[in-house]
Parts: sequence; structure tokens; C-alpha cells
Amino acid sequence: MFYYKLRIDTQDKDLAYQVVEKYSPNVYVIAFEKVGTIDQHCHYYLETEIADTTIRRFIQSKIGSGNKIYSLVKLKEERPIEYLAYLTKEGEYHFKGLDLTNALAYDDKVKQELKTKKAKPKTVFAQLDEDYLKSEAYEIVQEHRDWQKLAMFIIQWHIQNSKTLAKFRIQSYVETLAVKYHDYGPMFAYKIVEHM
Repeated sequence: MFYYKLRIDTQDKDLAYQVVEKYSPNVYVIAFEKVGTIDQHCHYYLETEIADTTIRRFIQSKIGSGNKIYSLVKLKEERPIEYLAYLTKEGEYHFKGLDLTNALAYDDKVKQELKTKKAKPKTVFAQLDEDYLKSEAYEIVQEHRDWQKLAMFIIQWHIQNSKTLAKFRIQSYVETLAVKYHDYGPMFAYKIVEHM
């Protein structure tokens, strides 16, 4: 038994179904991919006793040859879940002789993982920056230019959020926040941190 994935660039659905009727009538998945509203090509999963050269000759006799017209690949495993999930991910698909429950579940899992990856957590500095603007320390530093208060806020924030902190990082954060929100030039933070 051979397992194939096949792509044919055609808008002809009759031709698309001729392939499954002729070479894999009992077990197949066929998916029609569209660009806009136009059918551009078909993707297949086939299980058959027929050698790939026979299938290639049939396709070439109908639409020609070349990688841009069709692609036929012999798969190493039977019913690979990732490929079946790809075929069923969207659009119109038809199947026979297969249970696609696992493929559909796999596709849902992948979509959920993509959603969670899109919601990236904020960087340490981005969260520190956001919390600083909401803090009492911001108001005090804005009014009195109390840089010690700014440095202490940074240290306390790291302790509260269980983040590791190095001396050079305190300097960097003090400088960045002072320049960003308090119109103060760099090159002074090291003095504040040295005296802590």
C-alpha cells in the first residue's frame, strides 16, 4: 500500500474527482483551495496500491507536467495527522473511508496555540514602565526630582514581582524612565545607584 499527498493546480472539479475515482476510490481526502472566490488547486490524501509513475502519467495526460502544475509525494506514514489537519483546516473538503476526528482536533489545538502565542507577555521593562506610570513614585519624582525614590521603586517592583535584578539594570531603568518621563538627561543614574 502506498500513501500519497498530491496537489493539482486546476479549476476543473471533474478532473479532481477523476483522480480519486481512478486511483483511490475507497480512502481519500480531497480539499479545494480558493484564492478569493476562484478554485485554484486541489490537495489530496490517497491510499492506493498504484505506483506513483502511473498516477503521474494520468495527471500529465490531462493537464501537462511540471512542479507548478502538480506535485505528488509518497508519504512515509499512513494517515499523517498534521497533513490531514491541513486538508481540513478551512474551505471545501470531501473524504471517504477515514475518520477525521483526530485531524480536526489537532487543527483546533494548533489554532488555540496560535492564539496564545499572539498574546505575548510583556517584557519586564514594559510591565515596569506601565506600573511606574500608575505609581505614587511617579508623582513624587515628577514633582521633586527624587531620583532615589525612582531607584527604590524599581528595586521594590523587582522584589514584588520576583524578578532578578543587577546593579547595572537599576542604572539602566533609572536612566530610561528619567529620560522618558522626566526630561532628564542620561549619565546621572550611576551616581544614584553608587550611593545606594
